[in-house]
Amino acid sequence: MNHFRSQSIVRQFPAVQSLITGSRTWRDCEACTVARATKDSLLSVPLHISQDGSHVDIEERTDVHFVLRDGTIIKDAVYHEEDFRSHYAHSENHHREGESIVAAIARHGVADTLAYIVRAHYGYETIEHHSTRTWRAEINRPAKGFTWGTIVAEQQERADAALGSEIAAQLG
Repeated sequence: MNHFRSQSIVRQFPAVQSLITGSRTWRDCEACTVARATKDSLLSVPLHISQDGSHVDIEERTDVHFVLRDGTIIKDAVYHEEDFRSHYAHSENHHREGESIVAAIARHGVADTLAYIVRAHYGYETIEHHSTRTWRAEINRPAKGFTWGTIVAEQQERADAALGSEIAAQLG
């Protein structure tokens, strides 16, 4: 990614710099976008997919971090949906359900203090039989006239109504 773009992002969103660790650098970043959060994006569940075998070892995942108004960072704030597969004999595949981003906001109790969400997508780019690690970032801010608490309350109301219907059906 362009040096000036990365520096501009760090100036606007200082917490993002501390999320770049290890061998990942801004130079390796494909892109960093800033967008308003949508309801669909908040209801999404981040994935962690891994496959290994004698000719392949591929991993792709999305980490979601919460940055609070006071600058506090909650790293890996959302539980991934995990899907691990192996092509080796006598190995077992593994799958575990994850949680939506809005469920994690509620679980952490940060609806009133959340400033923005950072999604870091890690994976591979394959060009002519050669794979290289790559990553990109997305910074989500709340939409105008929208609060994180609005969608948390809406989802809780839906869950309460669904449970009420289920109980009524059993009693009726």
